[in-house]
Amino acid sequence: MKVMTENDPAMSESVHDFIVERLNIAGFSFDTEHHLVTADGNIEYYFPNPNTVTSDTQATDLFPFLVGIDPTIEKEFPYIEMPNGVIVDAFIKPTGIGYDVVLIDMSLQRDKHQQVQQIANVVSLQKDEISAENEAKSKFISTFSHELKTPLSSILGYSELLTEEDNARVNISANANAIHRNGIYLLNLINNVLEQGRADIQQTTISTSPVKLSDLLDSVSYLVQPLADKKKIQFSIHYGCQEDFVLVLDEQHLCQVLVNLVTNSIKFSQEGFVTIEVTYADNELQFIVSDTGIGIPEDELVTIMQPFGRAKHTRHIEGAGIGLSLSNTLVTLMGGELSIQSKLGEGTAVTVTVPTTNAVIASDLNGDAKMNDNKQILLAEDDEDLVPLIAYYLEEAGYDVLIAMSQSELKAELANHQPAMILMDHNFREADGIELTKEVLESGYNGKVIMLTASSGEAIVKQAMSAGCSDFISKPIDREKLITRLEEHLND
Repeated sequence: MKVMTENDPAMSESVHDFIVERLNIAGFSFDTEHHLVTADGNIEYYFPNPNTVTSDTQATDLFPFLVGIDPTIEKEFPYIEMPNGVIVDAFIKPTGIGYDVVLIDMSLQRDKHQQVQQIANVVSLQKDEISAENEAKSKFISTFSHELKTPLSSILGYSELLTEEDNARVNISANANAIHRNGIYLLNLINNVLEQGRADIQQTTISTSPVKLSDLLDSVSYLVQPLADKKKIQFSIHYGCQEDFVLVLDEQHLCQVLVNLVTNSIKFSQEGFVTIEVTYADNELQFIVSDTGIGIPEDELVTIMQPFGRAKHTRHIEGAGIGLSLSNTLVTLMGGELSIQSKLGEGTAVTVTVPTTNAVIASDLNGDAKMNDNKQILLAEDDEDLVPLIAYYLEEAGYDVLIAMSQSELKAELANHQPAMILMDHNFREADGIELTKEVLESGYNGKVIMLTASSGEAIVKQAMSAGCSDFISKPIDREKLITRLEEHLND
């Protein structure tokens, strides 16, 4: 290290110049009369006009912040804005014959401070958002737990009654209806939660196919009628167009939307009616779900459209608060619109409009259909509780049912029979259903394979169709939809 001395003024000047250049320091000396005596440093940085700084300039002319300040007291002024907009830290140093004013450029530090403050504000905002989201999720989990356990308690309780040996006093029909009703409620709840999860991570996929309008609304009626019967609410569907129109749309998601809307109407109605009015015009299908329920205040129509949103006057009523929000999301993904009109105490009407293709009369499509004489179906399913149920559905519909509950049984049945169709379980025992489908088709089987799956994800569907499946049917199995789909494929 070289020590600076009086004999080496060059070093002193170089350090002085470096500091002035790096920090834009400027120093001003004033006498006791506040007149400028000397000025040193990067003066032009703060006063671009040289005429501004002269020997007769008063201190307060250069530095308005000095007005009313005692310069005989050492003082610091942080973040002062100069007339040209530069931000400085200003220091007053008494000298005995006057005082000095030193300026240090703080623009960069001020910008950094603002950036830090902006980041802190963003972090604080995100923290509040996360806290609100966590609170909403916590409320949802608590509510969902109740919503899940309530129908499960009924299902387990009534099914236990049906298994009692001495059930003479048990109303079997009423108990079975209660199990069925709570099972439907539970299924809709789980479907909504799963679909909401897919929507949150943007994995919901719209998949369209030809659908008979009456079949769609029959599925909705099947799911909501038990709930309406329980509350003695009159539920009805009114057609303003042909019932047997065949249109191209997303049957699964549209059915889910309508079930959500009708379920909400039933839930928030103590008496009266719930109706679906359906019309078709100009390649648009419109549904209006109306009720005579408790209604929604106008200032809460936006709130209830948000995930987990509930109107204040309905929070005592069961519900997870995702059905309406999810329905709006699904309708938007289908390219449609959902709107609500409601009056507190008088009822609500929700209108859903979705685009579709030109309607075709179902009879026009089926006019040349030929019945398949082969009524034999091979059920490849390994669930011991599900096999007899599906077999019963098929036999009641007039089909000859073969059953395979393992890969070896499947191969043995195919060695001795040539069924018209195989219903293949996706998660088949000892084998993957998709790989097994490929193997069966490659072995020479020339019938159709329909995949039975509890997963409705787009990836599973694509894998099944790529493997050679003609269709897929989601579990739990809808009896009427199963038979309808089988007839369509067997007569194709």
